[in-house]
Amino acid sequence: MIKKITNYFGNTNNNKKTSSNRDKPDSINSILNQNKKKKCKICYIKYPSSSFIKMSNDIYSSCTHQMCRGCATKTFEMDLNRNKLDIQCIWCNIEISEHIIRSVIGKNYKLKFTQKTYWECPSCCHNISNTLNGQLMNQISKISTSTSSNDSIQNHFEVECKNCKYLLCTSCNESHPNLTCQEYLKDDENKLQCLNWKLSNTKRCPKCVVFIEKRGGCNYMSCWNCSFCFCFDCMKPYTSLHQCDHELSFKVLFTIFALVGSLYIVYFINLIK
Repeated sequence: MIKKITNYFGNTNNNKKTSSNRDKPDSINSILNQNKKKKCKICYIKYPSSSFIKMSNDIYSSCTHQMCRGCATKTFEMDLNRNKLDIQCIWCNIEISEHIIRSVIGKNYKLKFTQKTYWECPSCCHNISNTLNGQLMNQISKISTSTSSNDSIQNHFEVECKNCKYLLCTSCNESHPNLTCQEYLKDDENKLQCLNWKLSNTKRCPKCVVFIEKRGGCNYMSCWNCSFCFCFDCMKPYTSLHQCDHELSFKVLFTIFALVGSLYIVYFINLIK
């Protein structure tokens, strides 16, 4: 009889224990799980569960792999140093989202990652995505949206800025609608040659900044656009009393040579006498 009573009360205590575990809120259980330590499969060091980074946050993904934050940082940054943008899980090769990568890598690598994965629109400075399926567009050779009549000449891929609709070629990072890269660069080369000639043979007006060519004569110059008078050598305003530094130095040297010459003449005259 006593055994039955003790068994009865013992069972009730056990029931209370099991029921108390069931009655614990999920938040408490999650906190307890976070404080539990587990071993990282990369460095084999035990860390709290909260220190681990999931390779995928997609609930429908088959990837359930995790690694500690330190190993994740080193792995992602090593891939970025190798110019690899399609960073994948090392166990199942599922591509890791940009959000997960940015949450782990350092500030310098975030900037580097942005520069590699985005272009800055020359028109509005808006970011334009530079990747397609994790690969840089200017490294994709099979994609062609060439606007040229002869597609065999040039294959290039154009991206459009969502903000201002600016078209940017991924091959040369320039905008040249209806032109191939070669055609654009050839036209650009002619412009560059013209600019080099202007820089070598002309100067800009100090007032209105138009190009002015000197074909001879003195350094006095009157701008054909704004009639501003200036010295073509020192680019300072020209007045009746204007003298350039090089003119002053030339006059000083001329005076010195003249004096020395006159002294020699006097010396030789004295020798003859």
